[in-house]
Amino acid sequence: MGRSRSRSGSRSRHRSSKKKRESRSPVNDRDRRRSRSRSPKAGGSKSRKSDRRGRSSSDDDGLQKRLEVERGEKKRQKQQEKEKAKETETPEEKRARRLAKKLIKEQKRKDKLGWGEEHLGYTNFDNPFGDSTLTDTFVWGKKLEKEGKTDVPLTQLERSAKERVVKNYTELEKLKMQREAREAARADMEMMQRESEVVQHKEWVRQEDKFHLQQAKLRSQLRIKEKRAKAIDLLAKYINAEDDDEDIDIDITEPYNFLMGLTMRDLEDLLEDIKVYRSLEGDKNGDYWKDIRTITEDELAKMRRMDPNSSEYVGDRARDAIHDSVQRDVNRIFKGKNHRELALLETEIMKKVRMQQEGVDVAYWESLLGHLKAHMAKARLRERHQETLRLKLAKLKSEQLAEVNQVVESPAASTSAAAAVAASVAPVALLTGEDDEERDKQWSEMSPEERAEATIAMFKAGSYSPAYQADGDVQPGVEVIDEAEDAKRRQFNLVEMKTTGTTLSQREAQFEAEARKGMSKEEATFAVEAPIEAQSYLWSDKYRPRKPRYFNRVHTGFEWNKYNQTHYDLDNPPPKIVQGY
Repeated sequence: MGRSRSRSGSRSRHRSSKKKRESRSPVNDRDRRRSRSRSPKAGGSKSRKSDRRGRSSSDDDGLQKRLEVERGEKKRQKQQEKEKAKETETPEEKRARRLAKKLIKEQKRKDKLGWGEEHLGYTNFDNPFGDSTLTDTFVWGKKLEKEGKTDVPLTQLERSAKERVVKNYTELEKLKMQREAREAARADMEMMQRESEVVQHKEWVRQEDKFHLQQAKLRSQLRIKEKRAKAIDLLAKYINAEDDDEDIDIDITEPYNFLMGLTMRDLEDLLEDIKVYRSLEGDKNGDYWKDIRTITEDELAKMRRMDPNSSEYVGDRARDAIHDSVQRDVNRIFKGKNHRELALLETEIMKKVRMQQEGVDVAYWESLLGHLKAHMAKARLRERHQETLRLKLAKLKSEQLAEVNQVVESPAASTSAAAAVAASVAPVALLTGEDDEERDKQWSEMSPEERAEATIAMFKAGSYSPAYQADGDVQPGVEVIDEAEDAKRRQFNLVEMKTTGTTLSQREAQFEAEARKGMSKEEATFAVEAPIEAQSYLWSDKYRPRKPRYFNRVHTGFEWNKYNQTHYDLDNPPPKIVQGY
């Protein structure tokens, strides 16, 4: 077979070379020259263009022919090399070559059938399905016989099988894409649900903090009302009255004066209460609570340094301890300065500490810097208090001026306006008559609400101040004392009490005389009661009322599992369980 093919190939090549020689014969060249000489010439330029086109086309034809000749030569050389390799190869190499060629053909056939990449490596002998005819086209004879397709050729069956495989593969890819889209949509929904839960949880936390803040304020109001107020209650009342625009009543004293007279334990409790208020209020009133905390920590540090039972007790041994006289001078320097001047002084002290020049007591200046922070906090609170008082006073004046203008501008206004004004001041008018009996009778007939309104109205109108009366209007039996004479009398009584001291009654004098019987002048009685400090026992601290310092927040809820979905619904939810703390 190989020799016959080579002979037929040599014959075809011989015929093609013979045709080429015939095309290049002198007779053909003579005919070409005659046809070229007989062709008419249209003009110089056109003939030149046609000559150029002819030359270019002839050049292209020649190049194409040369390329074809080279390709044929390469193909022939490759075929010769392959023939030589076949002649010299061993039986094992021949078997491997034929097996590789067979695998390539099988791969192409699988590609035509539409097999996926996961099945391309399977063969009839190596596949996980145990199918020895895996690569063959399955023919369902009974089905074809029932459908009357027994005469259908195998190629058509293979083609239909390929189309079916491609269709199934396309449908699987489509289902895979739909599944991925569903998973992505589910992931987006879960993410949106988590975000909504986070927002809802933040709202719950905010509402819970607001509730705890309201409860803390309510507890403070109750303690103030029951005359057992703590320092945190007064401080919270001060800042709440400052924030409330409708509340005109405000303490005249600065807020840091509420810390006077507190013990070490009270200051420690106050620090914890300040932490609770700051956590509940957030950034609101942050500067106020920060200054109060600074002053409280400074006072607590002073007490701990002076308390022998404290671990921070230093006495006069500390290097940074300041003598009392020097401390008084330092306080006098800090006392008359505002916040801006204290800030400049702080800058100078920090500069001295940073430079650390020779002869400068760095420990003293650092201790002074610690005291300066408390004074700066007091200065800030003092300036804020003065500004608040100024605003409240301006608002009170504006309200009073508006009321006065309203009364002055409408003395002869309409009857309805006069009636409204009379009704608004009716409780006060009933109590400002000339007849005391009538006034007492009207006061007794008033309800508690009317009495409260009348009291507030009289306070704003200044009716609590006594009115001036003439000497003739004084009732008989009432002694009128001159102001200067009353002052002299009180001064005389004060001096007499200081000089004479305490006087003994007749009964006490008799008792002392009886006790001194039998005693000489050099003897003395030891019946003076020595003051004993109040002693606190351990068992008394057990029953001291305390408030919790930590809030244990328990998160409860329920899960919609199969059982709860079967036996409960949204109207009748299942019992809650603890889900976290």
